[in-house]
Amino acid sequence: MPRRRRFGVVSSTVGLALVLGFGVHALWRGTDVLGREDFCQGALTSAEASALLDGRGRLTEQEPRKGQVYYVFTCTVERTSLSGAPSASLSVRPDLNDAGTLLESGVWGTTPSTYSYFTGDVTGSVSENHAWVQLPRGCLAQEAASPGSSTVSGVRVTLSEGSAPRPAMAQAALRAAQHVARRQGCADRGLQQAEPRIQGPAGDGGTRPTDPGNACGVKGFRLAGAALLGGAVKPGTERFTGRGTRTWGCDLFLEGPGSPQVTFAVSKDPRFLKSLRPDEADRRLTHRPGLGSTTCYDQNLYVDMSYNDAYQDLAVTDRRSGRKAARKRGAEEPAAERLARESLFVALVNAVDERSACGGDPRR
Repeated sequence: MPRRRRFGVVSSTVGLALVLGFGVHALWRGTDVLGREDFCQGALTSAEASALLDGRGRLTEQEPRKGQVYYVFTCTVERTSLSGAPSASLSVRPDLNDAGTLLESGVWGTTPSTYSYFTGDVTGSVSENHAWVQLPRGCLAQEAASPGSSTVSGVRVTLSEGSAPRPAMAQAALRAAQHVARRQGCADRGLQQAEPRIQGPAGDGGTRPTDPGNACGVKGFRLAGAALLGGAVKPGTERFTGRGTRTWGCDLFLEGPGSPQVTFAVSKDPRFLKSLRPDEADRRLTHRPGLGSTTCYDQNLYVDMSYNDAYQDLAVTDRRSGRKAARKRGAEEPAAERLARESLFVALVNAVDERSACGGDPRR
């Protein structure tokens, strides 16, 4: 074979090898071909992780320190680009929360009415970038070591950026919780056999006009009198979770100066209520003057109500003189604010469950 032709063949072969090599590298970096089948020691399948981290790139897991298992630290899964830099990530981690403030915190959503909630034998909440599922009692060592405390353990799945479909978030969080419970030997049949079904928010998360006689979609929840601050505010629109769940949220967007708003979080979930340890007393009531928040629960019901500064300011303003009632450090809340708060709180409780010890006058 002539030298020039032989050189051409060799060059073509080398070029083809380089192209193939680059193609294999791009395929390896840009897809999950021949990738891992699961992550976080089996808590998430590759399909579940891929559903949360949509796009191009390879799924990788940050390796734990030697001797650690994922359910005592955060497990992070990343989707890396062709350059090897992470483009998106998710974390799976168990955590402990004070049960009495669970619905008030970001665990179940800073705005509960925008979240979806699990139905059936699963307790937890879901958004497009966050999902949380409650574990059976005693699953985490810290919780088991303090059996007298009102703590609740759960598994949290969080996206660092971007969003994912809520059903995919629900699937990942539930499967991770089931995995942790099995590994920790604390699984119960209800959780292990549950499916990731969620409900809400109603109307695809939009608002609708408030029916002042049946606010938040609750029959008999009336907005009148002191709750409307003597006419200073009027019923406007609302956003709520909807029916079908034992835990739900509602935002009332009232018409009035400064856009007054009232938010409710309600639960009749027995798994959650049991973690509150209501057997120690018929009722637990907490009101935080100045913060516009009231929480009450018994063995049947948990209710948290909060309102924004605009509603609070209108409640403490004397409509006759236009002057605001003085609020001194440590002083009791002004009478008008207390009356408005109690009117709203009791009206909701009585509409949801007349048997609850949180009904009547919550200051007793």
